[in-house]
Amino acid sequence: MNNNCLDKLEYFKILEILSDFAKTYAGKKLIKELVPSFDAIQVSNLQLQTSQAIDMINKYGMPPIGEFNDVSLHLKKLDGDSILSTKEILDLACILKMSKELSLFFNEVSENLNCDFNILKPFFNNLYLNIDLEKEIYMKIIDENTIDDRASDALYSIRRNKKTLEQNIKDKLNH
Repeated sequence: MNNNCLDKLEYFKILEILSDFAKTYAGKKLIKELVPSFDAIQVSNLQLQTSQAIDMINKYGMPPIGEFNDVSLHLKKLDGDSILSTKEILDLACILKMSKELSLFFNEVSENLNCDFNILKPFFNNLYLNIDLEKEIYMKIIDENTIDDRASDALYSIRRNKKTLEQNIKDKLNH
């Protein structure tokens, strides 16, 4: 279908309106990149996905997904063996946490409540989970500007020595 037909159908305006309902930058981007399909099997499969997603939301509420930062540059940095900032690490931890929560949500809905959302299952099964890494990040990074003293033995020792030196200097200045 050519752009002239899509313009007459106000297709791009519809995508813009639809993208306002997306909660994430990635969702907004995917919506804006949608193109009509003429493949009957693909259309049928997409309609089943939509139907099951609506059914799940109506019966069990919205899946626990929220806004998160674009981490594509963080991932490129990791591929290039670069060092991430604490903020970038926390951004990745946020996605790990969201993946875990989505996986738990889907498992509860499909297993405990005896519901079969077979069309949606591959999406939830493809979520990357690393609970240990997520916990470790949140234990060691307090916020984007603060790493916990006990993040490593070496850091703890350095900060303890620094405090001792600072106290010694204050004591000498006061005497």
